[in-house]
Amino acid sequence: MLATFHDNLPAFSFFTPDFFKETATVALQFAKKILTLSVICFFLELMQPERYPISIRARLRGLYFMLIYFGVASYISLCFSRAIHLADYPPLLFLKLQWFADSKNSYLHSLGMFAAAFVSLAIFDFFYYAFHRLQHKIPFLWHFHSIHHLPRELSVWSNYHHFTEEIFRYIFLLLPVTLLIQTTPVPLIFIFIISLQGIYNHSATRFSFGYLRYFLLDTRYHRIHHSIEKQHWNKNFASLFPLWDIVFRTAYFPKAQEWPATGLVGEEETKGVAEYLMRPFQKLWKK
Repeated sequence: MLATFHDNLPAFSFFTPDFFKETATVALQFAKKILTLSVICFFLELMQPERYPISIRARLRGLYFMLIYFGVASYISLCFSRAIHLADYPPLLFLKLQWFADSKNSYLHSLGMFAAAFVSLAIFDFFYYAFHRLQHKIPFLWHFHSIHHLPRELSVWSNYHHFTEEIFRYIFLLLPVTLLIQTTPVPLIFIFIISLQGIYNHSATRFSFGYLRYFLLDTRYHRIHHSIEKQHWNKNFASLFPLWDIVFRTAYFPKAQEWPATGLVGEEETKGVAEYLMRPFQKLWKK
């Protein structure tokens, strides 16, 4: 792998004007997608708000941090994507999951597409679950991930991370998934639904999936992960399905009226851009 990577690397530079231009294009596309989905969830917050009001200041601050993340994370994402592409390393395992996709029977075809999507996403969610638990277990990773847990007014607009998380996400999540296993393509409708769900999980709305929440996690389930109450700590790590939380006994299904306060005990939320960018590094320096 390393030999292949070094042989191909000189053919491309990560610091050319064209690459920065491509980064800007990707960042803009990413921002449009996320902001469009965020607006959908924002309307859910307006139509079916939860008990805690969200201030305009908190919404604007979260949106500002999200926009900064879009730019920096897009550059990091492109660098890793190009490096993986240049390495041209085949996955160790390839799973063809669309067993009935070629069937002329419409029901079997639909079943095959659904099964392929679910298994593909469940595999991804397993790696995400493992990575997410490492973020809470390893102090170095927690310094950066804790930025995501600071908001006390958790809403669709405060779903931001520290920009360095994109680096860790590629190293501990996307790179292993890419090199270890590859599945048949997931239908675009599922990608849209999951992208929407990832934003919806942080929204302050009463809208829920009802009994489907035991299959597809919703905003009440994920809010437990951000709770300041001790009985909720180290619970609900999964991103898509409660499956892996159930398997590894970290699942906590909230009661109908259980809507805890969020944030980190003893820590204030980041207020400005400089603090948002430098806070994790300052914690490391103090150690």
